[in-house]
Parts: sequence; C-alpha cells; structure tokens
Amino acid sequence: MKEEDFEVVQPKDIALDDQVRVKYSSENLKNTEFAHISNVNGKFSSCTLTGSEFLHSDFKNSKFSSSTLHDAIFLETNLTGVKFTNSTMKKASFEGCTLVSTTFKHSTLNDCDFSHETLKGVKFSYCSLKNTSFYGATLQNVNFQHCNLSRVDFRDAMIDRATQSYMRGTNADLSEAKIASRRDED
Repeated sequence: MKEEDFEVVQPKDIALDDQVRVKYSSENLKNTEFAHISNVNGKFSSCTLTGSEFLHSDFKNSKFSSSTLHDAIFLETNLTGVKFTNSTMKKASFEGCTLVSTTFKHSTLNDCDFSHETLKGVKFSYCSLKNTSFYGATLQNVNFQHCNLSRVDFRDAMIDRATQSYMRGTNADLSEAKIASRRDED
C-alpha cells in the first residue's frame, strides 16, 4: 500500500472542515467507518471507537491512548508502528492487517481475534488477553511481557524461537502450536 493509494477522507458523520484532521481527543467516534484513508501519525486520545471499522487504510505510527475500541474491526489495515496504550479492545478483530512493530501496552484485549494474522516484532506489555485467539497465526519476535496467557488460543500458531523464549515463565498453552526449528527461521 502506498500513501497515494488513499484519500484523506474521514467518516461521513464528521463535518467537511474536519476531513483532514489526524488528531482526535475525547471524542465519541462510535460506529465510525475509516475506509480507504491514510491517517499516518494519527492520534486518538481518550476516544470512544466502539464498533468502528478500520478498512483498507493506513494508520502507520498512529497512537491510540486511553481509548475504547470494543467490537472494532481492523480489515486489511496497516498498523505498522501503531501504539495502543491504556486502551480497551474487547472483541476487536484483525484480518489481513500489517502488524509490524505494533505495541499494546497496559491494554485490555479480551476476546480479540488475531487468527491467521502475521505478527512481526509486536510487543504486548502488561496486557490482559483473556480468551484472545492467535489460532493459525504466525508470531515472529513477538514479546509478551507481564501478560497472563492462560486462556489464550495458540492452536496451529507458528511460533519462532524468539517468541517462544519471550513466553518462558508464562502460563501459555503451546501444546498445539508449531514451534519453528532453526531451519525454518533461516
């Protein structure tokens, strides 16, 4: 995806003069559709984004802090370098997204769906991940720091050795995960 492939158009419920805005603070953006837009380096602070859809868009290096994203849908969206801090994302789903160097810190991601996604260099720090699914996902250099992984679904996930080492000392059930051999990592 290239930046010129996107229009800088915001949700239809927002006034025309606000169409180019990339910074939102304490706003109710419930059920908003962010489709085919480039919002690189955007900032969402204390926003309600429950039920919002992020579709075929570029949010590279954006920040979501103290925001609510329950039931949010991320479909084929670039989330490279995005930081989610002190945010709640119950039942959010990710499909066909670019998740590279994405950070989730002090956030609640209960019942989220990362099934079949590829996560590279993603960091989960002090997060709640109850009932979250990584079914069939590929995890490369993914760090789970101070996270309870007891009820997380890693069935059929492909996990590299770096990710596996980050998971040592956690209560993750990797019995049905596939751990990459050294040859797979080369």
